[in-house]
Amino acid sequence: FKKFNSITDSFYRENLTYSVVQPINKFEYLLNILKSKNDCTVIYVRTRRMCLTLYNILNKNDITSTIYHAGLDYEIRNTSQQRWMNGEINVMIATSAFGMGIDKQNVRTVINFDITESLESYYQEAGRAGRDNKKAQAILIVENSDKTNLTNRVKKAYPKIELIKAIYQKFCNLHQIAIGSGKDNKYSLDYNLISNLTEFSTLEVFHSFRLIELS
Repeated sequence: FKKFNSITDSFYRENLTYSVVQPINKFEYLLNILKSKNDCTVIYVRTRRMCLTLYNILNKNDITSTIYHAGLDYEIRNTSQQRWMNGEINVMIATSAFGMGIDKQNVRTVINFDITESLESYYQEAGRAGRDNKKAQAILIVENSDKTNLTNRVKKAYPKIELIKAIYQKFCNLHQIAIGSGKDNKYSLDYNLISNLTEFSTLEVFHSFRLIELS
């Protein structure tokens, strides 16, 4: 800008309706929503596994959809995104990897099938709806176990120091790295392998090494 500009706006979106529902069966409720609509929709989930689970359920119920997550090859992700952007497919099932740079104006519904890690994340994902300033919906589907699952995910993201030490020790044992050695050497890091050799989950192994890297 050649001149000073101060741009302020409210978080409030007049065209966007927020709903939180707690049905008896999340999957049945989701199917009912999609069968009652035929418009551009994004379904956000927290895991790649749930992407595939919902894709298969929707496919069995004659609802065409596509998926997007960081584990897919670039070409597959790009094709999936373009088919949705072009309107060939109305329903996109995605993790949080789907979002940056996505600005489709006519998204009428954003459904969060899982609770997000933060309120900010939810606002960003729900905000994909109604970019054209026309009426749109943001629906959060919850069940009793969601709070417990979210709490467990946060705990796994910040493992205790004892767990980090145990995982690092297993890594050193695997590569026969003696105490005080290994500097400037390169070693393969296979989260799944370390998980299989211990009682720790792949997620706990991943976050342990993430924290080691940051320390």
